[in-house]
Amino acid sequence: MFKYRKIVEKHFGLDLSKKTREFKYIFARACYYRILRKFTTYSLHDIARSLDKNHATVINGLKQLDGMIQCKEINIILYNSLMSKFNVDMKNGKAKVTLKQLVRDYNFLLLENDNLKGEIAELKETIYK
Repeated sequence: MFKYRKIVEKHFGLDLSKKTREFKYIFARACYYRILRKFTTYSLHDIARSLDKNHATVINGLKQLDGMIQCKEINIILYNSLMSKFNVDMKNGKAKVTLKQLVRDYNFLLLENDNLKGEIAELKETIYK
């Protein structure tokens, strides 16, 4: 269970056991719950105990995850990139990522890059005023 937690914490850059209700933590923990349910045989109680939560919290996180994924495009990308780390073909060790996912992620990153360039330009303009 610890190796899954380490992978998720590294992916999101967060400590999953931190006592906070910030969305980024809730989302990361929900992803962690789904991974453990999908790839292990741990019970809801075991999963909850790994983060000092209760099983009802795990159930709620699992129910809410699909809605969280769809509320922002970046959440879809974060979720898909995390899940691709676990969808590994054991024969050749390569992740199963579809071309459609890669194209969608690439296009989103291009748009995000343009938005950030615009924000940088605005900030520079503000600084120089």
